[in-house]
Amino acid sequence: MKRILTVLLLLTMCASLLSGCGAAKEGQIKAKVKKDQKYGAATVLLSQEEFESAGFALGDSCDITFSNGYTLKDVPYYNGYYVKNDAPVLVAYPGFANISITLNNKGIWDTARLKEGAKVTIRLRESGKYAPVQESLGQVYSFNREDYSSDAEFCNYRSCIGAWLFRGASPVDNSRGRAAYTDGLLGYDSIDFILDLADTEEDMKGYFEAEDFQSSYTRKLYEDGRIALLGMSSSYQSQAYKEALVHGLRKLLEAEPRRIYIHCMEGKDRTGFVCLLLEALSGQDYHDMERDYMLTYQNYYSITKKDTPEKYTAVRELYFDAMVAYLYGSEDMTILRQADYKQAAENYLLEGGMTSEELAALEEGYFARQPVA
Repeated sequence: MKRILTVLLLLTMCASLLSGCGAAKEGQIKAKVKKDQKYGAATVLLSQEEFESAGFALGDSCDITFSNGYTLKDVPYYNGYYVKNDAPVLVAYPGFANISITLNNKGIWDTARLKEGAKVTIRLRESGKYAPVQESLGQVYSFNREDYSSDAEFCNYRSCIGAWLFRGASPVDNSRGRAAYTDGLLGYDSIDFILDLADTEEDMKGYFEAEDFQSSYTRKLYEDGRIALLGMSSSYQSQAYKEALVHGLRKLLEAEPRRIYIHCMEGKDRTGFVCLLLEALSGQDYHDMERDYMLTYQNYYSITKKDTPEKYTAVRELYFDAMVAYLYGSEDMTILRQADYKQAAENYLLEGGMTSEELAALEEGYFARQPVA
């Protein structure tokens, strides 16, 4: 009798474990989801390996149904966000433990009205439907320093306005192995203020306590109150994003720094939009902003206009052109390539709550004089 009870107990435990990881059959899988607090995505409690073992592959089309009935049809499965703003995507992003579902640059948890304990069913709709996009844009960059020609390239690090505004990867989040290298570059360039778009106080505490934390220069800036922690999502169209950025720029004005660094995790998406916005405020045109934005894809993925023109154009159209179209309020590329973006950038910040006096102080203190060392 005891042996039977033991067997039953083991079977119950196994069933419980399977229900937590996801029940699957070929081309269909069910799993629990939880809210990604920073980005508003629905994190599926499955790894890429677990998901693909159920018969899925990058480039597939999927139908997705949450336990509350919210349904998405014909959703591409990629290893990046290769869809237009607000479009649904199922993502296995390199370096993240779980796959996730989101509306690009918007999040999905609140839109779908999901709640704690929600589950999802993902079904294969069409195998390989989006494989050409995945093959074209599905680049994965190396986390190893030796694969890059310099620390700056490895950290996606550069100045983007004069010799006072710099951008790049995180000097504290070492999930990509770049933090200590970035920290060294900040010290070399005497950065004295950081706009950290990604992190919160809780995040910073976790970084400082990590065994591999070596970013002493950045920690000193934090202890001196020279870092604005904004904890922003990637939804640059949202009011919350605008307000968070304005809050950070107010902190910047109060600190009166000489050299500023802007970063998120990779220095790619959130950083890309914020730097584009500030470049527009400084009077740069479409082509100037494009050159700086696309340097990220050269640094990480060796995508250039000369050597990989098709990939270059696809990336530019999907990400950069979408950003400037939103900022300027037009999708006419003839107009966008010739537009003056300064007023549009000012309007964006005013919509985020910046006063005209603060805007004038920002422009006169930095963009008008462009201070250098």
